[in-house]
Amino acid sequence: MSHQVNKPARPNSESSVTQVNKAVHVNVHMFVPVIVLGAITGLGGALYNRLCLKAAAFRGKHIKPRPIFFLLEPVLVTVSVHAAPILPP
Repeated sequence: MSHQVNKPARPNSESSVTQVNKAVHVNVHMFVPVIVLGAITGLGGALYNRLCLKAAAFRGKHIKPRPIFFLLEPVLVTVSVHAAPILPP
């Protein structure tokens, strides 16, 4: 009884891998909005962190510690930051 060994098929130009690579067309223009949105949201996040740090410094210097201020201050900062883009138009 002889055993036959199946040799793996050699990839040729008609394999599924090369067909997929030939069919994919990369358009650079679709990445531009993603880059712009990433830059805008990154700057918005940096501005938000800066405002929170400034508010914390102001609170430490000028506001006496009261339990209600510890609750209202982050709420007011968040509402003001999220309302800022809506109010001007």
